[in-house]
Amino acid sequence: MECRFRYFSMFPRYAGIFFEAMLQPPTGLKAEIKKRKENFDRYNRCIYRNALAEMTLRKDITEKDALEYYEIMQEMFNGYFSSPAYSGKDFQALGSEHENRLSKILDFMLYGIAERGAKQ
Repeated sequence: MECRFRYFSMFPRYAGIFFEAMLQPPTGLKAEIKKRKENFDRYNRCIYRNALAEMTLRKDITEKDALEYYEIMQEMFNGYFSSPAYSGKDFQALGSEHENRLSKILDFMLYGIAERGAKQ
């Protein structure tokens, strides 16, 4: 990852273009970017599948359901970083914040944010 940050530090204009193209690709490039990301996406699903293998899913949740949920959440999380909330931020700050927030979001996604039952 260090090489990418170094490259984008040297060419900051390309950082924003790259990040936007990955998160919100232009219509004409969507299919090509998706194709080029297949191995990366497969790798991410493998990591998530391995994490799921160590957990007990609720009885009404299948691995397929969990993977679909993960992909939806990933798309929404990444979309947030290309929203107006982050417009104008440099790539290094954006990438760093994305990575820092990701682990917390994954924890919320996997374990929830509230205890079951009524508040005591």
